[in-house]
Formats: sequence, C-alpha cells, structure tokens
Amino acid sequence: MVFRFHSIVVSIFVLSCIFMNAGCKKKSNNQESLFPNNLAKSAFETYTRYAKAADSGQQMRLEDIPKQYWTDKIKELKPIKVYIHRANIVVVQRVSDNIQEGKYIYIPISSYMPHGTDDGFTFTSIGDDVYDFKRTIK
Repeated sequence: MVFRFHSIVVSIFVLSCIFMNAGCKKKSNNQESLFPNNLAKSAFETYTRYAKAADSGQQMRLEDIPKQYWTDKIKELKPIKVYIHRANIVVVQRVSDNIQEGKYIYIPISSYMPHGTDDGFTFTSIGDDVYDFKRTIK
C-alpha cells in the first residue's frame, strides 16, 4: 500500500515536470517571466516597499503611496501622485478639473486586468501590462 502511494506521488511529480516544466530545472529568478518590462517590475517593487512598511507598522496606510517608496523608474514618470487601485499601481501624471491622467500598471499579484470604464477609468493599452488612463474623479 505504501509502495503504491509512493509510486503515485512520484508519477505525478514526473508528469508535472514533463508537462508543466515545474521543479525539474534549477530555480532561476522568475521575475523575468512575471514582468515583461521594467516598468511593471518597478511598480511591483514600489507596491511591496510600501506594503512591507505598512504591514510592519513603519508607515500608516494612506490613500497615496508616499514618494519614499517609489522606485527610480516610477520617479522617471514624474508623477504627481502614485496610488494602489485593485492591487495595481496608478501613476498620476496630470490633473485638470476632475480628470486624472497617467499610467496604470498591472502587476501579477492583482486579479484585476484593466478594461472598460471601471471606477471612472478609461484605459488605452500601450503594451506589456502598461496602460494610459483617464479617470474622472467625483
């Protein structure tokens, strides 16, 4: 009985290695496959810096992510403010009247892919998980 169970477990492992390429190779830095470009990677780093500080009590949770947590790539966009929307990063570059404009960056921890006109946003994909956006603020 134990031998049969062991055989089943080994078979499942081997099949997963063959068909899913999981666990058979030496682990490499999977960030390359998670982040198709450096901007998405920088957005994720900004998110994690802020989340770690907030979770540890070093930083109060705020609506906007303070500048000290922004990566250099995010700073290069010259944001007015940066905030989290559904676990994605919003980089506001322009504000006029009730309209925000800038970059909306999808990060892999989010289950929300930008689309339609959710929460006042309209999106235009510019590729690799980065979108131009306009958002009407009420």
